[in-house]
Amino acid sequence: MNKSFFDALDKQGFELKMKDLQVFAGGAKKGDWDVGITVDAIKLADRLDTIVLVAGDGDYIPLVRYLQEAKGCRVEVMAFQESTSLKLREASDKYIDLSSDKKKYLLPMRAQMRVSIPRPRFMQGNRQGNYIPPRPNGEATTPTIKPDVNE
Repeated sequence: MNKSFFDALDKQGFELKMKDLQVFAGGAKKGDWDVGITVDAIKLADRLDTIVLVAGDGDYIPLVRYLQEAKGCRVEVMAFQESTSLKLREASDKYIDLSSDKKKYLLPMRAQMRVSIPRPRFMQGNRQGNYIPPRPNGEATTPTIKPDVNE
């Protein structure tokens, strides 16, 4: 977690809510904030003209429609087009594609923040592209070429 990022949001007046990730048997992790975001939006709707939802999940469509029809709010959606429900984009009053201008919407990665991700086993190979299974300790092996004694 980047504490300085959250401190900056807090100083700007954002209400920060933290929740532990759910960890499933296979190791998958999920934040599961849908209900919390929905409850907050409904609670605040009577005091707002516009609600900006920064999410692309189609599960928010009933919320968007409720806020528009029952509360009279304008609902804008901001998300990356590649992971945004088409029906959610259509239901919103305005859709902003965060992929359209990555320099505007994304912070550049600092070198020290980049994570070195190990190559998957199927991609570990020699320079000829041959697959070389890793050793039990996870390191890739280097093939040894033995001369053919029959030549």
